[in-house]
Amino acid sequence: MTARTEQNWDVIAENDEDELQEDYLSSLKDVVLFAIDCSPSMMAPQRSNRKGDSMEPSETNSHLFATLKAAAELQKKKAMYEPNDLVGIILFNVMDTGDAEEQLKPHVSVFQPVAQVSADTILDLLSILSDVEEGTLSLEKRFRPWGRRVPLGDVFNACNWHLRTQAPKAATKRIFFVTDVDDPHDGNFQLDRIAKQNIADLYSLGVIVEPFFIGTEKKPFDPTKHFTDILSRAADDDEDAIQPMPTVVDGFSRILNEMAIRETPKRSQFSINMTLGAGLVIGVKGYSLVVEQKKSAPRRFLDVNGELKELETKTAYFSEENLEDIGSGASLVYGMSLPSAAIQNEDAGVEDRDIASRDAAMSVNQEFIDRTDAPDGPNGPLIPDERGQVIQKTPIYYTKEDVTKFRTLGMEPGIKILGFKDADTLVFEDNIKHSYFLYPNDTVYKGSTAAFGALMSAMVTKGKIGLALGLFRRNSSPYFYAMVPQEEVLDEDGAQERPPGFHMIPLPFADDIRAAPDAAESSLRASDNLVQAAAAWIKKVRIQKGYVPDAYPNPTLGLFYSQLQAMALREEFDAEQFSDRTAPQLESIFNRAGAKVEQWKEVLEKEPNAETTFLTSSSKRKADVTVNDLEVRTHYENETLSKMTVDMLKSFLRSKGKATSGTKPVLIERVTEYMKENP
Repeated sequence: MTARTEQNWDVIAENDEDELQEDYLSSLKDVVLFAIDCSPSMMAPQRSNRKGDSMEPSETNSHLFATLKAAAELQKKKAMYEPNDLVGIILFNVMDTGDAEEQLKPHVSVFQPVAQVSADTILDLLSILSDVEEGTLSLEKRFRPWGRRVPLGDVFNACNWHLRTQAPKAATKRIFFVTDVDDPHDGNFQLDRIAKQNIADLYSLGVIVEPFFIGTEKKPFDPTKHFTDILSRAADDDEDAIQPMPTVVDGFSRILNEMAIRETPKRSQFSINMTLGAGLVIGVKGYSLVVEQKKSAPRRFLDVNGELKELETKTAYFSEENLEDIGSGASLVYGMSLPSAAIQNEDAGVEDRDIASRDAAMSVNQEFIDRTDAPDGPNGPLIPDERGQVIQKTPIYYTKEDVTKFRTLGMEPGIKILGFKDADTLVFEDNIKHSYFLYPNDTVYKGSTAAFGALMSAMVTKGKIGLALGLFRRNSSPYFYAMVPQEEVLDEDGAQERPPGFHMIPLPFADDIRAAPDAAESSLRASDNLVQAAAAWIKKVRIQKGYVPDAYPNPTLGLFYSQLQAMALREEFDAEQFSDRTAPQLESIFNRAGAKVEQWKEVLEKEPNAETTFLTSSSKRKADVTVNDLEVRTHYENETLSKMTVDMLKSFLRSKGKATSGTKPVLIERVTEYMKENP
């Protein structure tokens, strides 16, 4: 059975370029397993490094309390933003509980098994933290630290076993390893080798280890003693798990901020081949550096005998004639609906013409449906009377595979390098969409990393960028990309700040380019004195360490989810406690740049154009005028450009990115110059 569907063809391509972002966020579940050190040093009271707090050591400032609070905050965000993700907590260096279900290894126990985040789980953890803050419970009594230290090999082995049994196979798995001891084995290098072997087993399974090292002024943490070697990996391992050695965090707030920044998994959006030349193919993976965070899709539940069960969404197609379910085995075809016939009868009223047009369209449409094998109709071509309009012939329908070929132009997913250009040929206006970041993938083709690195180094040395044709997903559309190389950048401690790779910048098509508005050419320009005065106070309010997007969450989403979270955790929502991190810190800005701002205002008042005002007139927007290149070329060759209207000339210049201001002779001159430069 073949069913026809007259609808927008775009519904077929559910994985188009614009939906790569949503697919990136929902394709795989994220599993986070905390492995937290519960040694006495982690529970020791610490002084607060926050302004206004007491300088007396407190258990609520201990490293373990900060870690558990960070884990609770992460679970809250997961419950709101990614409710399908899983979180678990393992504690090591604790006394044995005697419970076989909680005990993974000697002195390694499960505090929270890996499971989907729930309100009850979060409330249990928050209850412990609340009791500690009130002084009715101590961390030492609740978790009972062991006087000695567990070999890290047992810790990683326990994590491996727990992830194998509790986490789904198709998921990104990460271990948040937290400790404040930089010599866990007291110089026993045999235990170091065992730990390195066990963590290599985790790497082979695609598990990412995110270490959080905590240090203080009295007890600094040196990761180069043992952890640099323990966490190192072979060069041919999967690069997804490669993580640069993190900086040592110190203090309560630093732990929370660092975990908030690294809580989002770095998942690849696509894994495809890149063709460098004839017979030379390497593997690459693509990542999205910028993803817009949106509200989660609503989920519907049904109350079944007091139990809420989530409703599943299914799509079914029904026959238009008898409303029978066509079934999943039906062959669907897609096409545009047949336009109604236009019957032009001057004597008929508007309503009569509409009815006649509808009836004619329905009649012709039904006739074509009955005779799909006769594109010209059963009795030859359909020709209306002399006052009518020609009716469209048999509508053409396409299968899902046909439409997919139209979108992909018959290409398979992959990247093909077309050539190279000077780096300065890429202008700012070419960046109209978020770029993707390419990283080599040796899983499919061994040696991809070496070839990828050699290409990147050669392009950086010669100051070149690549021009490539890419199709990232099977149902997306091909695009031309500029390949901008990025070299690896390390900080003073040798930790990686920026990875090596290529930024894939989608290049605009002709209709994506717009000329600058006329007002931009005639707008006022600030004097050099005014620019220098403004630069003086702008430097004072800049973020010294650079802008970190993860540290400034969307306030609109934050307020929405804070209210939702309060309802789920049965808490009272206090709007005054909500913090908008994007709001300007006015007091700080005034203290740092207040004097410079006043100086800038004084210079601004002395500007001769400071009192200039522009009158705006309200007018309706003119209809867009389109003109093709061939028409303009014909007028140019026949020296009849003066016969073209001003709107036509501006439309042509705007499509070429040229200025559109000035009188008609000026516009004709610009068109003439363009034609001479582009014969």
